[in-house]
Amino acid sequence: MPFPALPIANRGEIAIRIAQACADLGIRSVAVYAEDDGTCLHTRKADQAVALAGRGLNAAPRPTRRDGKKRPFVDTW
Repeated sequence: MPFPALPIANRGEIAIRIAQACADLGIRSVAVYAEDDGTCLHTRKADQAVALAGRGLNAAPRPTRRDGKKRPFVDTW
């Protein structure tokens, strides 16, 4: 196996499908979720679930730009 586990940083139906595909392929899956998503189905379908500190959009750190400022959630191209 090329990697020990596949992290799933998504939620809802797509996360459930990814976890199922991992199970079918014999790959361990790890759901990463915000605290308020702890009871959602996608966290139970993965082999392991890891909670991030915080709730909702504040749970995950936002990427920073080169100048150190936080990036907006939606980039305009």
